[in-house]
Amino acid sequence: IVFQRLVRHDVPSFLDDHRLYSTVVVPGSAHLAFILTAMATVDGNQPYVITNATFRQPLVMPDGQSRRMQFSFEPRESQGHHFASQSCEEKTGTRRDDWVVHADGDIAPLDGPEATPLPPQERMAIIDRCSQVIAGDDYYQLMWDVGYHLGTSFRWIDQLWRGKGEVICRLRPPASS
Repeated sequence: IVFQRLVRHDVPSFLDDHRLYSTVVVPGSAHLAFILTAMATVDGNQPYVITNATFRQPLVMPDGQSRRMQFSFEPRESQGHHFASQSCEEKTGTRRDDWVVHADGDIAPLDGPEATPLPPQERMAIIDRCSQVIAGDDYYQLMWDVGYHLGTSFRWIDQLWRGKGEVICRLRPPASS
């Protein structure tokens, strides 16, 4: 099963908000969102679990360039499918060598209870262990300073607490949502 779409630095529009050193790089979460959307078309809109996800090569999108993306699914002997997210230049794609695999892994319907929120007492215990508190705007400024330019649609962090080997964040929808 194969799905295909054309992408540019500004299509879908959120891509333009995800830049490294001024160049759009398709985020790993976008590859997974494309896979989940395609899988829902195949197998119905239900909860899925993604395992063994590997991000093999970044998809870099210079301004003005288009690429064809494909999302492929191969059934597993047991349950679910192996997936791949790959791309090629818009005018190519006739040979297997034209395609670059960006992400792959396994996807299957969720078998068991859906995820539940962390109970408040456990959340507070993590916050208490974390000695560094960073406001969301300060975090995004730090990211900007090292070349990771996140526009409005990627600014979900309101505040984060960081400790030894753990981080917890308070998220809020970005202003553009």
